[in-house]
Amino acid sequence: MSLTKRIGLGITLAVDTTGGTTFVDLASIVDGFTSDAKAKDVDTSLLTDTFDTFLKGPIDGGTVTLTIAYSPEDTNTTKILGGLFYSMSQTLANWQITYPAVGAGTAQNETFLGYVSSMSRAVKRDGYLTSQVTIKVSGDPGLSHS
Repeated sequence: MSLTKRIGLGITLAVDTTGGTTFVDLASIVDGFTSDAKAKDVDTSLLTDTFDTFLKGPIDGGTVTLTIAYSPEDTNTTKILGGLFYSMSQTLANWQITYPAVGAGTAQNETFLGYVSSMSRAVKRDGYLTSQVTIKVSGDPGLSHS
């Protein structure tokens, strides 16, 4: 077990709007993110069973909600996110979260397909303008599992 921990500073978000692997850096994640992938429960009980029994079913990729630095002057981020939010395209964007290198290690990536399901903007006193973006994951949630 490594005693060197990754910290939030330097985590970035990139996207390929066509679903490919040519990622465009989109933003820095400034206030963390959450991911809520969850395995479904399959009820295998019989009517005569005293107790319910279950097996693990398919995984729902859930959503990824993240807070990024936001500026209305940054037309690249604004146009890409806005376009993905308003788009009715059936092509899912391919997203990539990159964790910075730690010590002598290398940067690590997690990728997943999904669409922007919500966006909001906020500014805190003594803070900066941010946008909270929620992406509905389709398929593999991209969590490190190898």
